Amino acid sequence: METRASKAGQEEGPAEQTPETEHSNTMTRSIGPVPGLVLFSMLGVLIRIYTTRLFAYKDAPTYALIWPQILGCLIMGALTRSRHTLSPSLYTGLTTGLCGSITTFSSWQLLVYTQFFNTDKGEHSKFNNFLGGVSVLVTTMTCALGALKAGFGAGDMVCAGRRCNTNKWTYKWDYMVAVVCVLGVMAACVVVGKAHDTRSVSIGVLLGPAGTL
Repeated sequence: METRASKAGQEEGPAEQTPETEHSNTMTRSIGPVPGLVLFSMLGVLIRIYTTRLFAYKDAPTYALIWPQILGCLIMGALTRSRHTLSPSLYTGLTTGLCGSITTFSSWQLLVYTQFFNTDKGEHSKFNNFLGGVSVLVTTMTCALGALKAGFGAGDMVCAGRRCNTNKWTYKWDYMVAVVCVLGVMAACVVVGKAHDTRSVSIGVLLGPAGTL
């Protein structure tokens, strides 16, 4: 019985691999997504900080924090539609690392809190405080969802018919990102110790990967 079963198994041959199985096997053989997560989360923190500062000028028509949310959701939408064109590590690094660090939930909730409870001691009523908090909630969610949908459309247009041969270059990508990741962490540590004017930014960059992981 065992001989017949083994012969039958040999005649059937190896199980056919689906794209999902191949995707998973490539991740297993590579060094994993951690270097990409660390590197792109550091880059995402930088983008969020300086995008917020760019739009935080006097008498701005809207709050500056909405722009990183829009940008991160737009990129996330495009990447979601183009997943089949990216290696597994690159996709994870760009979505979870980059987009997850450009957008921010904690700062958004802090802004909502300051509006609802008027922590800046503005001269307006409690009903105005309520309207301010609702305005931040509604505008952020609406703009973020709109940007995500726009990203879907952009990804469909740019990546239609394309596919990435992950077996061909995944390993090179992983090791390259690992080297750049180490260099980036070292550079941020040096800036924290030497450049006092940008220390707050450098500390944020160093702590960003911890939040992502």
